Amino acid sequence: MATYVTKANITAQNTFSDTIIFDGNFNLSISGTFANGTKVTAQRSIDGSTFHDVDVFTAVGEFVGYEPEPGMSYKFGVKTGEFGSGSDVTIRVGGAWRNPPIANT
Repeated sequence: MATYVTKANITAQNTFSDTIIFDGNFNLSISGTFANGTKVTAQRSIDGSTFHDVDVFTAVGEFVGYEPEPGMSYKFGVKTGEFGSGSDVTIRVGGAWRNPPIANT
């Protein structure tokens, strides 16, 4: 099983990381400047195309997630209307992933 890391610099609303399919534990690192209600949203998908919010972060920090079900897709970012003026957010996500990724259908 391989380790995968993706990084996204968020400087505008409606911007997300690449989609990644994890197996088990994964790390989420959020850094930068949060201003005026900026929120980073974690989204999960069963089919790789329809995403649902699973968590929201309102400050910098180091977090650990766990996905018990194989083939679930995740992406992390700032939704429309949730990016404050003066914000600059960096998201780094890493963990074991399926190679090649196989989404549930």
